[in-house]
Amino acid sequence: MASSILGNPTHRQIDSPALRAAVGVAVQAAQEHQRAQTVRLHLPLGRLDPWQLLGHPDLKGRKVFAWYDDAEDRTFLALEVLHYLRLSGEQRFSAATVRDSELRATVHDVGEQGPSDVDPHAPFLCAGFSFGVNTQHEPGGPPWDNWDDGTLWVPHALVHRLRDRSVLVVSERVDGTESVDDVVQELSRNAERLLAAIDSPH
Repeated sequence: MASSILGNPTHRQIDSPALRAAVGVAVQAAQEHQRAQTVRLHLPLGRLDPWQLLGHPDLKGRKVFAWYDDAEDRTFLALEVLHYLRLSGEQRFSAATVRDSELRATVHDVGEQGPSDVDPHAPFLCAGFSFGVNTQHEPGGPPWDNWDDGTLWVPHALVHRLRDRSVLVVSERVDGTESVDDVVQELSRNAERLLAAIDSPH
């Protein structure tokens, strides 16, 4: 499991029967399939513009990806790295499609108070590709020398807004060796820290 993300703990009650059930299913799936699973906990935030958090002091030096789409009235802020994949060569696009499908098959989404709290529009991962000068298939080359040919990045946390609905999504990967209590405690701790950071003035 990853380390804490940012902020200090708040007192919002995160632990719930729904969360424990989802974590239990994920741990069992990881054991049965010998493949890591991802649990994503969705916590409603009302209406919050994630970009308001860009200046937060706790984000300094941390990996952040910010996105805004005017046509969809969508904004999100992805924080820290839960899982990172590097792709290379001219087959990086098809490889990205395959890996994306594989990763999504291991996801277990759970809402704070149940299924209605799960945001189906919250992105699961961020993707990026570098391109050659003369072709979109050739990777690398100026001005992409310092970038991977292709990247799939699953964030540790995501603050997502689509129109009037905002949600905090906190994720953990489990490999089947953890107890349900350990995963729930880690998810709860990171969710509480993020909620405290969101609520704090900056």
